Amino acid sequence: MQYANALPENIVGALLRIGERHFAPLMEKPEARALWWPRFQRIAHWFAKWEAARRGDIAAIAAEIRGEIKIPLDNARMFTLSARADRIERHGKRLRHSRLQDRPTADRKAVRMDYRHSSRWRQRSSARAASPISMRAPP
Repeated sequence: MQYANALPENIVGALLRIGERHFAPLMEKPEARALWWPRFQRIAHWFAKWEAARRGDIAAIAAEIRGEIKIPLDNARMFTLSARADRIERHGKRLRHSRLQDRPTADRKAVRMDYRHSSRWRQRSSARAASPISMRAPP
C-alpha cells in the first residue's frame, strides 16, 4: 500500500493521477468520459477529506491481509478457514478492521431472506451432493 505510513501532500491530486491511469482506456468512450470520470472526481474529493480525518490517531495501516486457521475435524481431516481483511488499522494498542464495501449493507430482512433462500438451496442440493459445504483437505 503506497500511502500506508503517510498521506501525500496533495491527496486529491494523487487519487486523480491513479484514476487517470486506470480510466485511460475508457476515455475514448463518451459515456465513460461524461458519466464515470466526473463521478470518480467527486469521490476522490470526498475520499481525500474522509481519509485525512481518519488518519489522526492511526499508528499503522495494512491492506489486503490474508489469514487462516486450521481446525481439526477428526484424525484424518482438517478444515481451513481463511479470510482477507480489506484494511486493518492500528490505533495505539487497539486494532480495527475496516470493510470497504462496493455495495450497501443488507438490512435484517434481506439477511433473513437470503438465509431462507440458502437454507432451501442446501436442502435441495443435499439430495444431489454428498455435502453442500466445500472442505479443503490437506495434500
